[in-house]
Amino acid sequence: MKAHVPKEPLVTLECREGYDQHVAWERTLASGNWGMVTWPEEFGGRGLDLIQWLIFEEEYFRAGAPTGRTRTASSCLARRSWSLVQKSRSSAS
Repeated sequence: MKAHVPKEPLVTLECREGYDQHVAWERTLASGNWGMVTWPEEFGGRGLDLIQWLIFEEEYFRAGAPTGRTRTASSCLARRSWSLVQKSRSSAS
């Protein structure tokens, strides 16, 4: 992942230059089926389960990859999902 991360931070999505940069980054992700990793492979994803997706998200942020609105939203969802997994595990004990 780190080898593909843009060297400079992307410009905000609020202007055309930033929008174009984010589209280019999403195309880079999509070229390796990394754009929507939980989607089934036949639909352009990687078919990752919840734990694999959480690992991907951690590695994504560790690499310093761009964080647009979708990435931030998925991170929030991932953290919420993980807390629900932890709750279900502790109540099952």
